[in-house]
Amino acid sequence: MVFFHHQNQINVYHLPTFLFDIFKELHVGVTVFFVLSGFLITYRYYESVTISRQWLKRYLINRVARIYPMYLLLTACAFLFQFLYTHEQPGSFTIFTNLFLLKGFFNNLKFSGISQSWSLTVEECFYFSAPLIFLFQKKTRQCFLLLFLILGLGFLLVQLNNTPSVYGFMENNKFMLVYTFFGRCFEFFIGIYLALFLKNRQTQPAKKRSVLFTLTGIVSFTIVLILMALTAYTLNVKFSIYSYPGIFLNNIILPFTIAVTFYGLITEQSFIKKILQWPIFQLLGKSSYIFYLVHVGFVSTIIGIIFPIKNVYIHVFVLFILLNLISIALYKLAEEPLRILIKKLFLPHSLTLLKK
Repeated sequence: MVFFHHQNQINVYHLPTFLFDIFKELHVGVTVFFVLSGFLITYRYYESVTISRQWLKRYLINRVARIYPMYLLLTACAFLFQFLYTHEQPGSFTIFTNLFLLKGFFNNLKFSGISQSWSLTVEECFYFSAPLIFLFQKKTRQCFLLLFLILGLGFLLVQLNNTPSVYGFMENNKFMLVYTFFGRCFEFFIGIYLALFLKNRQTQPAKKRSVLFTLTGIVSFTIVLILMALTAYTLNVKFSIYSYPGIFLNNIILPFTIAVTFYGLITEQSFIKKILQWPIFQLLGKSSYIFYLVHVGFVSTIIGIIFPIKNVYIHVFVLFILLNLISIALYKLAEEPLRILIKKLFLPHSLTLLKK
């Protein structure tokens, strides 16, 4: 979804207006990712969470090993390509915020380096806060109260930042709601509560063929997507999330439809579930993090230079295929070996390699 969102922002394919507006809103793939992250981290770590040095070490190394090696490698390549291709030299603070996954807090830096990786700042904030959220939930059974605390902290940081910053740190409320964990935390919490719901009910996969929740989730997701496109068109903004109604639809309403879809895929034996279980989709799922990092930026630019295809439809098709092949190759040859190496170095006694 995010690939086609990025590839179609200027309607080079001359699509009908309404269809073009729908494609522009496919940034909702990020929302899917955030809900999924909340679900997976909760499902895998909630029961075992403890505030102990050993647990925190294992948890953080697992997260770093999964995210950081390929991000660091490709970010370095992105800056090198920028210097060689455009002769632009990023400032030291820009490099610093990219290397330490802090750029997502700065409006003027969020698209530097690997432009789409601003969402990793949001993701890392969740990783660091997840153990505290889990412990609060275990003690009070009301972790939703933390939503108001996190969101309120976001608004407070915006208000405290009265002096304009050259880098745009927490620049305004819309930036905070769209690009930071403070504004996007509800999506993670929906994933958290889906995982807790499944754990409490101990739901077993349905033996009979059913599509009730899966179909309901997909249809409701599509309806909200259409509403977002209409919102952007009506309010004359580039994307719906550049308006408060669009933010409400994306950050609050859409996560519910995603959770219903996930619930259906987990508990129902639908045709869609069977397709997603095919080995090719399993492989694409494993390599999807690399695809996320390379689908926009220097890799796609290099592909365009090597394969200067004039027909835009053929160009997008070739680009999509090549990016997936590159992602699979990098997953097999670099991401997975580096992840295992880091765990062997820092978790030598770990017998189980937790994957995400």
